[in-house]
Amino acid sequence: MYVAPNGDIFVADGHGGDTNNRIVKFDKNGKYIKEWGKKGKGPGEFDVPHRLAMDSAGRLFVADRSNNRIQVFDQDGKYLLEWKQFGSPSGLWIDKNDMLYVADNSPDERNPPFRSGVRIGSVKDGKVTAFIDNAGTTEMPEGVAADDEGNVFAGFTANMTVNSRRLNTDRHATFARSRPCDLETIPRIDRVVSGVFPRSEGTAGWVHLPSKTLRNRKDQVSSATCQ
Repeated sequence: MYVAPNGDIFVADGHGGDTNNRIVKFDKNGKYIKEWGKKGKGPGEFDVPHRLAMDSAGRLFVADRSNNRIQVFDQDGKYLLEWKQFGSPSGLWIDKNDMLYVADNSPDERNPPFRSGVRIGSVKDGKVTAFIDNAGTTEMPEGVAADDEGNVFAGFTANMTVNSRRLNTDRHATFARSRPCDLETIPRIDRVVSGVFPRSEGTAGWVHLPSKTLRNRKDQVSSATCQ
């Protein structure tokens, strides 16, 4: 469900099997306005519409998960475009700067070459500019959100945890994976974020180190024990 700035309510209705595959629109008082969509692979059709988000221009983003795409509509249901470069979307979040965060919780073999994790890019051009993997675990993020300080929160439904990672404002640094505790540059990214993935009991916790600290402590980080 998503509530627009004017109070209109959008509901993604359908989750596998023979359930509905549609978007339903209500006004702020809950009065039915309209709906669109059916099960299928064409424009305006859905297969598990799993999450909704809206950008500053008022465009509605739909995570069309089993079709491995994001579909974008105006608020009257007019189809505008689709993106497949963000993988198989389960969770969507658009921040105040129109940065799009997409949680892909599909197994790696389901939609190759995409891997499970969180992809980040601008809604203005759809270019994926950063990727956070699943921290070296078998758990996969299904929900995602971000705050104004650059923290990214991923919801792991399998183990019922919420884990966070901070983004630097300049987004220039490297990722370090938790297993093993060494530095690794994520490929296919032209703007990346910084931090260290520590290992914690029962979770895939993410902890932030500022990019300056990370640069100054590479030797310490690479030889550190996961925490």
